[in-house]
Formats: sequence, C-alpha cells, structure tokens
Amino acid sequence: MEENINDGMREECAVFGCVSSGPWPNPNVDVAGVIYNGLIGLQHRGQESSGIVVGSGEKNSCKHVREQFIKGSSATENFLCKEPQCELDSSKLRSKKGMGLVGSVFKEDDIRYLKGNLGIGHNRYSTAGPSDMINCQPLQFYTKCGEIALAHNGEIVNAPALRNELFARGAVFTADSDTEMIAQALMADERLPPSKSPEFHPLTSSSSRNGTSHNECNGMSNGCGQQHEDLIPYGTPSPTDLRSRGGDPEWGVRILDLMTRYPLAYSFLLLHKDAIYAVRDCFGNRPLSLGRIRLDDDSGQVVAWLVASETCCFKDFARKTVKDVFLREVLPGEVVKITATGFETVGRAPPKLHVSRKLTTAFCVFEYVYFARGDSFFEGQQVYRVREECGRQLARESVVEADVVSNVPDSATAAAHGFARESGIPYVEVLTKNNYVGRTFIQPSNRLRQSAVSRKFGALTENLDNKRIILIDDSIVRGNTLRTIVKLLRDSGAKEVHVRAACPPVRHPCYMGVNIPTRNELIANQMSAEELPHYLGADSVAYLSIDGLLRAVKKGAKPPLPSENPQADCPWEKVEAGHCTACLTGVYPVELMKKSDIRTDW
Repeated sequence: MEENINDGMREECAVFGCVSSGPWPNPNVDVAGVIYNGLIGLQHRGQESSGIVVGSGEKNSCKHVREQFIKGSSATENFLCKEPQCELDSSKLRSKKGMGLVGSVFKEDDIRYLKGNLGIGHNRYSTAGPSDMINCQPLQFYTKCGEIALAHNGEIVNAPALRNELFARGAVFTADSDTEMIAQALMADERLPPSKSPEFHPLTSSSSRNGTSHNECNGMSNGCGQQHEDLIPYGTPSPTDLRSRGGDPEWGVRILDLMTRYPLAYSFLLLHKDAIYAVRDCFGNRPLSLGRIRLDDDSGQVVAWLVASETCCFKDFARKTVKDVFLREVLPGEVVKITATGFETVGRAPPKLHVSRKLTTAFCVFEYVYFARGDSFFEGQQVYRVREECGRQLARESVVEADVVSNVPDSATAAAHGFARESGIPYVEVLTKNNYVGRTFIQPSNRLRQSAVSRKFGALTENLDNKRIILIDDSIVRGNTLRTIVKLLRDSGAKEVHVRAACPPVRHPCYMGVNIPTRNELIANQMSAEELPHYLGADSVAYLSIDGLLRAVKKGAKPPLPSENPQADCPWEKVEAGHCTACLTGVYPVELMKKSDIRTDW
C-alpha cells in the first residue's frame, strides 16, 4: 500500500493467546515467552503499544497457598499469597503493558515476572480511542465474577449506540476504546426496555472517542479525532435477555447475546480463571486462528494451545512448517473455549443477513490486499499466493509496453511477480527500502509520517536508467507517497513510469476497524482517471477491477473446517463465503443509520 503521509487508511491490531496443557504448571512451556514471540510475529498489525496479561488459572497453583490450604489457614479464603518472593500469586492476573514495539516494551525481567499457566497479548494500532497508555491492551477489569482481561481487534460498527446504551445503565468508562465497551456489555445483567419507536431498534449513538462527551457527539469516531460522515451502522438487539444472573458468568451465553445484538466487527480474547474465550464476529470480518505447540520429539505431546490473529506467528513454534501448529480458523460467529485440555466450541451465533439480503460472511478483503503478512493463511490459502494472483489478473486487464516490472516494497512484491509472469516482462527491483524506519502507513501522526516517508525509499539507478517501468503498488489511497516515488524514479533516470494498483480504487470509509476518514480525502474521489496520471507524474495509471480482485481471492479459497461441536439450530451450511468490499463499493455488511435517525432521548 502506498504509505500515507496524511491520515488515511490504517492498520488493525493483533491478538494472541496461549494456554499451557495440563496438568499445571507445565515445565515444557513458558506462557509469557510464547506470547512475547507471538506478538513479535504480529508486529506488522500494530506498532503503537503492546501488552501481555497472564494468570495462574487455578486457585491453589501457588505452593504457599496450597500449604496454607492444607493447614486450614483463613488466607485461602481469598487465595492471597503473602510470600514476597513468590513467583505466582494465584489470586491476581499479572500484566505488563507499554507504548512502542514489542521488543522495547518487554525485557527479560518482565517475562520472568509474568509467570502463569495461560495468558493473552495484544499489539495496538488505534482505530477507536487515542494512542496513549490508558488504551493499551489487554484491558483488565474487576467484576463480581472475578478479574478478567480482554484483548480486541476490530471496531464495533455500532459502538456509539452501545456506549450510549451503557451510559443509560449508569456505566462509567476509564478508557476510550471499544474493548472496554465489550467488557461492560458482557457483564451487564439488565437490558434496557424495548424501543418505543417502531421504526428503530433501541440503540442510540454517542461517542467519547474524539474527546467529546457522550451527549455532544452523535457521529462515529474514526479513531483519529475526526468524525466519519453522516452514516452510522447499527445492530439488531436480541429479543430476549439471555444473560445469566449473578454468580459465575455463563460466558458462552453472554458472548452469544452480545454477538446477536452487535454482529461486527471484532475478534477478541477474554481471559477468566482457567480459560480463554476466543470470539469471532458473525460475519467473520476479522481473522482469528487456532493452533498448538508440540514437543519436538517422537511423542509429539501437546504442551500449549494457541489462538492468534494470523497464522504467520505460529512458525516460531513449529517443528518444520506452520502447518505443524495451525489447526483451523475460528468460524464466523463461533465462541471457542480454550483450557488446559484443548479447544471446545461452546456456542455459535446464528448467521446474520447481509445488507444485500443474502446469507453471506464478510471477511475483510484488505487482509489479502495489505494488512496480513504474506505467509499467513486465510480460507485455506496463503496470502502471498492471492497477492500474486492479483498481479496476474492485473496484467490481464491493463498490461502496457515496458522494459521492466517492479514494485513499491514490500507488500506489492507478490503482485509484481505475478504481473511479470503473466505479462512476460522481466521483474527488476528499482527501489530499495530502509526497513528501520518502520511502516509509515501506521505512524500515528502526520509529522511522523512525513519525516519517515522522506527517508523510506532509495532508487536503484543502474536498474532503471532509461527504462520504461511498470510500477506495481498494492493499492492507492491518497497518492501522496506514490507521487513522491514516481518523482524519485524519474529523477533517477526512468524513461516512463506506468503505475498499476493491485486493488480497485478506495472510495468509501470503513466502519469496521480500518481508518478511512472521509470520501473527500480519498484520491479516487478527488480526480478523474484522466487527471490522476498527471497528479502522480505517471505516464498511465490503472487499477485492478473489483471482479478481478474477487476472482483472485476466491480462486484458491477452501470451505472452512467445521467446529468440533456444530449446532443444528444454526443453519451455517446455507451461508456463502463472502468478502467485505465496502471501502471499494460502498456496500456494507449491515444497514447504516443516519445521524438524524438516532435516538438520544434516554
């Protein structure tokens, strides 16, 4: 993707979870170390902050507490260990969070401190809420059911409605992200009365994400202090209150209730006591995969169970390939309970009707275009292969006479190779990239992006002198960086520069966790196809068609593996595998509500 020097489309977040196999403690696995390495492998999904939360998972895991229990000490009532040097306080979750990259947040002492039998981690790029410590995840909460931790990837499309509903219940918030709203909604036992208006569901909208109070803002924040335009998605509340009352929560019931009423877009991990609950929204918009770590010996014994945003991070735990670790994706609408004994599907929300009136999922197509790492697997196919096929399809649609095919490093490399193979024009690198600058696309401010882009790329002059170049980029959002690159190539001796984008033009905002502020700021809406080459300084510009993109994505896609506990009352076999192209077509998975139609009379 051309890496915007102004606010534009942004990356998502990463979640990772690990549960050591029983009996606990398992000497063959360091849970915090596994999570740390998993987050390193998911660093590309967020560079602003990182965090790990671990727990013992059982009341008496601390040897000092066990001794007190045997002696009949009253200290066991709260399971508090009073030994100052104890490595494991069984009554609390342990956490470490900080701003910056994974490697800078965690030191060896931190990993040693984070002793536990299970835990979750998170890399953040803010799509909802500012970039600061208070929004670093995983977030921890003290509830009537005990301490929980939550890590979330995505953005609830009806978050303003959910926030206002929770305000009406008397909820207060300490953070400014969707994650806290999810926790509040899961723990709320009472439901608001049905709407008095027959036209709208009992959801109102307000948001404090951009610094305004809940009764001052009716728009959906895009996570960078601006408001999306005049449309806000909303969900369908369930007809009955399915939540359990008091005592230990029935997490499966609570989560399914949330998913029924707020169907997208999220994948999240909930840590409570001895289990992690892995949840993927009803449309499968955000990715989530399950895996396992085996001993590197003849026994092949499983020592840990894993869950992650992408499979690419599993390779560090594989004996040979990622497939040694990767089991399957969490299915759309599925709730998976992960314990010391493995995975269990505790429920699956019924499918939601797409706005097109079809039963279809809506996996984010930009995971293939840009977000995911090339070695990750989605829908039974590797991301790199899909990108390569996009390049082949692009060559079929818009080839031009040239001497070399090249790419904007790095995510357009696969598409450039595909274009070169299909067209027969040789692939030659003409740009070099300074990998130590970081991904300017996900720098949180304009000033940081501008300084980063200026030192990001260099020209390989001997490869491009007097050459006609087809330059492949994975997408064009604003064109600012691409314009600078085209000028660099021309100044370095290129005879012609023909720009080809392996993605259709981005024309619409996203409400599901990707930051696209307004239509007017997208270059495809600012100028015509005839004006764009002049603006970029290119000899020609062409995009991959939407049909071409979907053809490339679906070519190698395979149906998902079934869950271990399918439910007869969930007709998922009738649901088609689909992809969200809302930022390209303006067709969103759910209906959008206008600001003027939002109730605020609570």
